[in-house]
Amino acid sequence: MPRLSLRRTAFFQTREGPLGPFSFWQACLAAGLVLGLWLVARPYAGLRHDGILYLGQALLHQQPEVFSADLFFAHGSQDSFTVFSRGLAWLYAHWDIAPIQVAVLAACQALLLVGTWLLLAPLDPTRRWLALAALAVMSHQYGGHGIFAFAERFVSARTLAEPLALLSLAALVRHRLGLASAAMLATLAVHPLVAVGALAVAWCWLVLQDRRWLAAAATVPVAWLAAMLGVPPLDRLLASFDAAWWAVVRQVSGHVLLQTWPAADLIIAGFDLGLLLLAARQCLDPLRRLLHAVVLATLLLVTASGLCADLAHNVLLTQLQLWRVLWLTHLLALALLPTLVWNAWQAGGTGRLTALSLMAAAVACYPRWPTAWAFVALAAAAVWLQASRRSLSPRSLRALVLGLGLVVAGLTAGVAAANHALLTDAGSALTHQDFTLLAATLPSLSLLLAAALLWLATSGSSASASGGHAVAVVLVVAMVGYGIWNWDRRTLMVRTVENGLHAPHPFRAHLPPRAQVYWVKEPAATWVLLRRASHWSADQGSGLLFNRETALEFARRREPYHALELQERVCRLASALNMGEGNPATDCSPTQEILQRLCRAERGPDFLVFPRRYDGAIADWTVDPGSSTPLTWTLHDCTQLR
Repeated sequence: MPRLSLRRTAFFQTREGPLGPFSFWQACLAAGLVLGLWLVARPYAGLRHDGILYLGQALLHQQPEVFSADLFFAHGSQDSFTVFSRGLAWLYAHWDIAPIQVAVLAACQALLLVGTWLLLAPLDPTRRWLALAALAVMSHQYGGHGIFAFAERFVSARTLAEPLALLSLAALVRHRLGLASAAMLATLAVHPLVAVGALAVAWCWLVLQDRRWLAAAATVPVAWLAAMLGVPPLDRLLASFDAAWWAVVRQVSGHVLLQTWPAADLIIAGFDLGLLLLAARQCLDPLRRLLHAVVLATLLLVTASGLCADLAHNVLLTQLQLWRVLWLTHLLALALLPTLVWNAWQAGGTGRLTALSLMAAAVACYPRWPTAWAFVALAAAAVWLQASRRSLSPRSLRALVLGLGLVVAGLTAGVAAANHALLTDAGSALTHQDFTLLAATLPSLSLLLAAALLWLATSGSSASASGGHAVAVVLVVAMVGYGIWNWDRRTLMVRTVENGLHAPHPFRAHLPPRAQVYWVKEPAATWVLLRRASHWSADQGSGLLFNRETALEFARRREPYHALELQERVCRLASALNMGEGNPATDCSPTQEILQRLCRAERGPDFLVFPRRYDGAIADWTVDPGSSTPLTWTLHDCTQLR
C-alpha cells in the first residue's frame, strides 16, 4: 500500500489541482466559496478592541486641544510610531466611521488573502483554495491569553500592516528585492511591531540563501551605539522597568510576558511550528526555505523575548513584543493544514492515521484547550509511525482509523458545545445566524464541505459531473448571499456610535471642552459622540507598556472603579444563581453610594453616563426612541453627586 514518505512531493510543484485544472469559472466559484465561508464564519461586530484606540488616535489629530487631556494620550502614545492614524484622521474628516471601517476592513482582508495566495504559489490551485478556506473558518488567535489575532474583524494598523508584510515576503521569495523592501518599509511605517517579525523572517530567508547576509547582524552594535547616544526610541534599549512600572505592566498587560501565558497558548505555538516543519519536509524551494525561515525567526524572537523581557525586564525589547512573529507562524500553519491532512490521507495506510490525528490536534488546540497536548503528542506519534514506514495489519489499521475518526467527531462535538455556551446569554435562544456561525467555525465540518464543493466544481465534463457543477454553483451562491445578508452583527449602540461622528449630541452642551467623562463600558461613545476625554476605561491600559507615567496614572485611576466592577460581578453571579421560572432578572446597576465615592476620588471624573438616573442627573438621551426596547442614557454631574 503506498505511503507518504514525508519528503518532497509533487503536490507542491504542479500547477494543476489533483481534481483537475481550474478554468476561469471554476476559479470564480472557488473564490466565491472562500468569500462565503469568510462572511459566515467571520461576521462584522463593529468598532471594538484596538479599533477604538486607533479611532481615538485619529480624533487626536483632529482635536488635539481636547484629546490630549485623555489618559491614553496625556503622556504620549504609540501614535508617534505609525502613519496609520493620520490617514484615518483624513478619512474621518470626510466620511463617517461605519463606511470607512467596512471599506478598509474589506480591502485589507482581501489583500491578506492575495498575499497568502502568492506565498503559497508552489501549491497546486486546489490546495491553495483550501488554504484560504482554512483561514476563513479557523481561529486566528495567537500569543498569550488569546488577546491578539491576525486579520482581526475591526480596523487597526495591524489590519493593513499584515497584508503588506505578506506581500513583501511574496516579493522576496521571487527575488524582487526592490519591491520587497518598499513593502517592508510601508509595513514599518504602519505598524513596527508587525514588521519586526516579518523582517526577521526575511533576514533568515536571505541567510539560508546566502550566508553573507549574516553580516546584517552588524547593525546590532550600531543600534547599541545609538542607544548610548540617547537616540529615541533606541535609548530604551539601555533601560529597565522599575519596580512600580513593572508591577502595573505585569498586572494589566501580562499577555506580553511569556511567563504568564497559559499552557494552551504554548501548545498552539509548538503545534504550529511542528506543522511548518512537517510541510517543509514535503515541499521544494522557495516555499521550503520560507517555512524554515519562519521557524528559525520564531525560535530566535520568542527566545529573545523570554530572555530580554521576562527575565531582564528590558524596556525596548519588552515593548517590541518580539513573540508577535507568531502571527506569521500561525497564519502559515493554518493555511498548510488542509494540504498536510490531504497528502497524508491520499498516501493511504498509516498516512490516514496521520491525517486524522493532525485534524484531531487542530480541533483540540485552536480553541485553546489545556488538554490539547495529548492530541499533539498523538499526532507526533502518528507522523513518526508513517515516516518510519512501519506496517500495521489491515484489521489494526481499520480499527485505529475508525477510533481516530470517532475522536475527531467527539472533539468537534465538544467544541460545538463550548461555542454554544459562549453564544448563549442567560438562557436566550440562539438565532439561525448563531447556528450557522457554530457550524462554519468547526473546521472538521467546514473544510470537508469546502473540499467537497471543490471536487464538485472540478469533477469533469460528463452529464453527472455537470449536475455536480450546478449543485456547487447553487450552494456557493447561496452561501455568499446568506453571508452578505447576515454579515453585519453590530449592536444598536455600536451602530449609533459608528454613525455619530459628524452628528450633534444633546450631552455636549453640558460638557466643558476639557471635561473628563466616564461612560460605563462605552469608551468609544465618549470619544465619538461627546468628543470629550474619557476618564478611565480598560482599553486605555494598552498604552501603559510604552509610558511609565501612563502606567502609574492608569493604576491610580483604576482603584476607584474596583468597587463598581466588583458590585456588578457579585450581582450578576447572584442573578445567575437565582434565575429560574418566576424569578425576574436582577438590576445590577451600581448604587448611589458607589457613584458618590467615584466622584469624590482625587482627580476623579467630572461627569458620569449610566443607563439609570441618580442624583445629579442633568440630561437624558434615548438611542433609538422608535425601537421596541429603547436604550436611555443619563448624564450626571459629579459636582452634584459629591
